[in-house]
Amino acid sequence: MLSIRGRFEKGIIRPDQFVQGREGQTVIITFVEEVESRGVEQNTDDWAVLMRLVQQNAVETGIADLAHQHDQEVVARIQATPPNPAAIVLPTQTIAEVEAVWQANAAGGIDIAPEEWDRLWAEFEQELKTYDRADDIAEGRS
Repeated sequence: MLSIRGRFEKGIIRPDQFVQGREGQTVIITFVEEVESRGVEQNTDDWAVLMRLVQQNAVETGIADLAHQHDQEVVARIQATPPNPAAIVLPTQTIAEVEAVWQANAAGGIDIAPEEWDRLWAEFEQELKTYDRADDIAEGRS
């Protein structure tokens, strides 16, 4: 399934990007409600007090709040991404086994020299960057 954003103009739905489809293909169209009150119910006294404080202390920056739009785009992108079985890393231990190893090797009283800590941390960060890069490539963000 592919999710994309678009606009409804003069009775016609216009996608914001090119869509490769076939004639007669079934589609699902969802109309996103424009929320003017920032999508928040104001049904309690505490909430009303908080909203008054926010409004009294708000500073107009001229920058639109795009968080809601961004969230929708992120969800749509996640939903549109097909599963990639090759990206699944199977566990080699249970959580209980990992915890047992941690408990058995607790750092109580063991000092690590700052240089050794920096070396180990750099190795860890490099491993994370390798995973991130592989994810980017697999998800088309190369």
